[in-house]
Amino acid sequence: MRVFTTSLLVSTVLASGALAQSVEKVEWIASKHPETLAEKSEMFSTARVRTTYSDGTVTESPLAYEMVMTNRTKVGLNASPTATLYDDAMRPIADPTDPSQPLVSEEPDGSMLTNIGGKLYLVNQFEYDWLLADGSEVEAHPAWQFTHANGKEGNWGSNLPTTMVLTEVVQDPASGKLTPVAQRPIDFSAVGGLVWACNANTTPWGTFMSSEENYEVDARQVEADRAVDPTGRSDDLGGLTHIYHGGRKLASPYWRGITPEISIGADGATKVVKHFAMGRGTFELAQVLGDQRTLISAHDGENRHMTMFVADRAGDLSSG
Repeated sequence: MRVFTTSLLVSTVLASGALAQSVEKVEWIASKHPETLAEKSEMFSTARVRTTYSDGTVTESPLAYEMVMTNRTKVGLNASPTATLYDDAMRPIADPTDPSQPLVSEEPDGSMLTNIGGKLYLVNQFEYDWLLADGSEVEAHPAWQFTHANGKEGNWGSNLPTTMVLTEVVQDPASGKLTPVAQRPIDFSAVGGLVWACNANTTPWGTFMSSEENYEVDARQVEADRAVDPTGRSDDLGGLTHIYHGGRKLASPYWRGITPEISIGADGATKVVKHFAMGRGTFELAQVLGDQRTLISAHDGENRHMTMFVADRAGDLSSG
């Protein structure tokens, strides 16, 4: 099972004698690539930091990973695991092999650590879910009603909601260690939910720029399928319609493939917008350039293009 970790590289404590001196230079020494199966299956780094002080003292310290939480960690008053999938009423979606447990994603992707009003927050998103509570794959479970995206070729157009979560952390001033203390999922119901959240980035104005890989959700095909089956069970959005929306409304294909931006207020409240002005596609990652208007987006897959968007106003991606 793939396990999610939010990790930070931290250096070991420098020699106490050197701490009294001013730092003249810091050099980061890159890690070698993992080579053995054991190295590839764990968080791996041989990176080091070399610090030169004003008195000529040079220290070199290894870097290491510190685990903050996993996809199944329960934080604070949040009764559900970190990577729980929710419906549009923010209720955990039940696992078909054990309805007492929620569906929990195993596929972490983009993340952000930010300071808002003196508080530290982690934003973490998850791309999709492919394992059930009993360890079986979703597509093999006889009771599962909908084709379920699982990362395999040919199954990219199938959509179920994924999840994004906000975690407040506190940092030990001496060691730098982060400890999660409060957590809640981010509500995407006002923007049609979230699917296939892949890579992510931060903006110069401090928001979290997510992504949504649209892949094969063809709006014309969805409409044609619904002309035959108005329940929406037979199209690529069947899982969103009947699991995320509970069959109360049809999921719209026009919400898919639109880049979401998430802001965090001084009170920790989150706001989600999707930027239609940037277009609709299989967006993997967006990078805002120094003028805070120009944005370059990459699209996932083989032989895909890159897209440039120029906003009308700096720090505002709503038009351009």
